[in-house]
Amino acid sequence: MKKYSFGYQTIIMGWIILSGVATSCKRLVEIPGNPPTQITEAQQFADSATAMAAVAGVYSYPSNGGGSFKFNDGYLSLCTGLTSDELTTTSTDLNILQLYDYSMTPFNDYANSMWQDPYTGLYPVNDILLEVPLSPALSASFKKEIVAEMKVVRALYYFYMVNVFGGVPLITGVDYKVNSNIPRASTDSVYAQIMKDLTEAQQDLPVAYPSGGGQVSP
Repeated sequence: MKKYSFGYQTIIMGWIILSGVATSCKRLVEIPGNPPTQITEAQQFADSATAMAAVAGVYSYPSNGGGSFKFNDGYLSLCTGLTSDELTTTSTDLNILQLYDYSMTPFNDYANSMWQDPYTGLYPVNDILLEVPLSPALSASFKKEIVAEMKVVRALYYFYMVNVFGGVPLITGVDYKVNSNIPRASTDSVYAQIMKDLTEAQQDLPVAYPSGGGQVSP
């Protein structure tokens, strides 16, 4: 009887230990819903400090040609300068030579970057324009100034793009499924959007920037 009791207890203890180990392993590899190095979109616009961090991302200038505010790598000046005889070159780079002697193909890396990069930069601009007005935590004055500022940035992007390419896809949202199917708009439509953004921004931007430190007052 004692041997049976001891064996039964051993089995029970073994199951308890195995269950504990399994639970510990599960907790060890469990990924939290919101990793500590990231925040959700709701948190991004939860207060003026995090919203301004999103705005700062629009103007970021990292060294590897990435980041948000495109054309900062000099492609705009280089490509337009080479194709308008403002610049000359001794480069052996085929991409540059194609721009210089008007033999550019659809596979030109510089031209592709000029086309694609602005849309990468426009994504956070459109996101801010959509999310800031919806945030209940931000003041009305803060929303007005940030939205107006981002409309100026969007107008600047499209001003460059329409002057380089003519009609381009006119994207003002952030749904990639919708954006991927938007055709090129007419040149007149792009200019109309530019004028709309600038006119609305002019009405809401203050005459003087509210802070010498480059921060919008919350």
